[in-house]
Parts: sequence; C-alpha cells; structure tokens
Amino acid sequence: QSEIRHYIHFVRQKIADGVSRADAITQGLAAILSSPRFLFLDEGDPAESAALDDYQLASRLSYALWCSMPDEQLLSLAADGKLRTPQILAEQVERSSDAVRFMWDQTVRGINKGLVSGELTEFVQLPAEYTESYLQTQFYGVVEHHVRQIHAGLRGFFDGDEANLFPVPPRHRAEKMIAGFGGADAVRTQIETATAADDLRWAIDMATWLVRIADESESGAADRQRLADLLRTIAQRTTAANIRNWCLTRARHLDGTMSTDRFHAHRFDREAVRHGNPGDALSTLRVMLDPLRCTGQTMHVGVELPDACAGLQVRRGVAVLTDGSGADAMVTMDRDTWAEIVTGKISISDAFASGAASSATAGDITTFFSWFEHPAFENA
Repeated sequence: QSEIRHYIHFVRQKIADGVSRADAITQGLAAILSSPRFLFLDEGDPAESAALDDYQLASRLSYALWCSMPDEQLLSLAADGKLRTPQILAEQVERSSDAVRFMWDQTVRGINKGLVSGELTEFVQLPAEYTESYLQTQFYGVVEHHVRQIHAGLRGFFDGDEANLFPVPPRHRAEKMIAGFGGADAVRTQIETATAADDLRWAIDMATWLVRIADESESGAADRQRLADLLRTIAQRTTAANIRNWCLTRARHLDGTMSTDRFHAHRFDREAVRHGNPGDALSTLRVMLDPLRCTGQTMHVGVELPDACAGLQVRRGVAVLTDGSGADAMVTMDRDTWAEIVTGKISISDAFASGAASSATAGDITTFFSWFEHPAFENA
C-alpha cells in the first residue's frame, strides 16, 4: 500500500502542477514500469536476513516456473506461514510444473500418433484444471506455440506434412493463391467475410497473401492497413504479452506509423569495438558477407591496430576469422578509426583518403570489404 500511495501522490502532484490528467497518469505508469522494484525481483537487503521469508519464497517459486507474480493460493499460504512446510512446498511445485509436463507429454503422444504440426496444436489443449490459477494463464506465449516449439526440438523442421517438405516460396504461393481465388478483389471480399465471422486466423492468412505482393500503390497501402487492423484485434484479445507486443509492433510497421527496418541491420556498439579485439567485429562481419559479390574470389585481409591484429579470409562464399598472419593485404589504423568504420560513421574509402587508415594495397582492401553488407563498405 505504501508503494501505491507513493505513485498516487506522484500523479496528483503532477496534476496540481498543471500537467493534464492523461499525461500525469502516463508519467505515473512510466515511473512504475521503470522502477527497479518492478523490473527486478526485490528480496530486500541480504545483509539483514540471509533466509527467505514466505513471501520471498512464493515469489521465487512463481517467477522461476512461470515468470509471473504469485497467485492467490501461493500468497495465502505465505500469509499463513505454511509455504515452508516441505509437503506443501512440494505440492505447489507440482501444481505449477504439471502444466509444462502435460504439454510435453501430450505433444509427444500426438507425434507418436503421426500428427503434423498443425494437427498437434489442435490435439494438445490444457484441461480446465490448469487454467483455474492465473499462473497457468498464457501470459507469455500460448500453448499452441509451445507445442510447436516442443515438436521442432524433437523432430526438427519437417513435421510430416507433405506440403512442408518442399514448400512454395511465400511470394509465389501468395500469387498462386490470389489467382486461385479469382484475383485480389476476390481475396479482399473473402477477408471481409472471414473478419465479420470472427474467423481471424483465416482472415490473417489471406491478408498476408496480399501484403506479400503489395507495392507502394494506394491499394498496396490499404492491404497493409487491413492486415495491421487484424493484428491489432489479435493484440487486444490475447493474454500473452509477447504476442501482443509483436502484433502491435508489426501493425505499426505495416501501416507506416513506425518503421522496424533498423532492426534488420546489425548495429555495433562504438565503445565495445574501440576497446575490443578487432576479431570480435570481424567475426560478426562473417555473417554479413554477400556471396554474389565475391563469386570465384579468394582473399585474406588483416586488420592491424596498435596493440592487436586479426583477419578475415574470404573463400568459396564464406568468411573465415583468422589471426591475420600471412594475409594477402594488411590495413593499419588506430582504434578510434576502426570503431568509426565498423559503426558506419565513416567509410573505409574516406579513412584511406584522410590518411586515418593506410595500406600498401588500399584498392584491394576496399574491394574486399565491398563484399560485405555494411554501410561503411557499401559504396567502397
């Protein structure tokens, strides 16, 4: 109660200071969500008491098993001082872990029956007794997603569905499905019908076909908006925080209110690059190599800093990290310049032009790094 009063006073003070009611509440919620006591499990000062009390034990048990706060039954047992009783503690662990066991065991049972992934998600349903406590409420992921994950971990990518052995690429499938339905307008009509019938799964499936082939035209924007609206409906209904967050984020990207393109490119931390071994950054560059840019090429380049050296060898469309020994070409620079290049602040061509980087074979170095999808090398 004292914590709640603190934030209520904070909001009221903001309103008294002239802040609008909506903004004051927003600031109060932001303060709660950024509080260390919200972000971290607070067990007090360990120096004052090495032993956990019943409430702390209830929290540890709940967060360890379900990533959520204790439910009413756990809190009641903690209040009565009974949670430390070995038998009661064991019963609570069983109560909280049996739902996970149920999902695992029934997924395996379904696999043994020959069910494919989509059939498994229908087959495995948690009984009502597991949903009586909100600890078993699907706050992080939902059962059908956990079932798919269990299946993938046990059986790999192929679930036995013939259509999934060599699936049609998404864009080609979308084109074929749209054509089969009689064109884009026919699909849009079917989406409206499915939405009106609250068949959101089917509506989203069809909406993705249109988005796969959407261009920047007005109709393309409308198709993206249609899918965004459907995702927002899912976000409003789901109990799972991660699904809700993904749906809302994806919806904002689709309707243009927020771009997520920045998450589709690797970003380096300048200070980590500046103080780290050059091999750390080069190791990441390995997965940024475009094999079409270096077809038939083999080259070994070393990067020499004042106190460290590492290298990359490109061969057969892969980049292999080395210590730089025996490199075909070597580039030398200080740590600040290396950090600026890797973080995309300057291009390697500009570093050579300014004298910040030097090499007897600058042209070869520039060509080598142009094979990587990185802003500092793209226009090398």
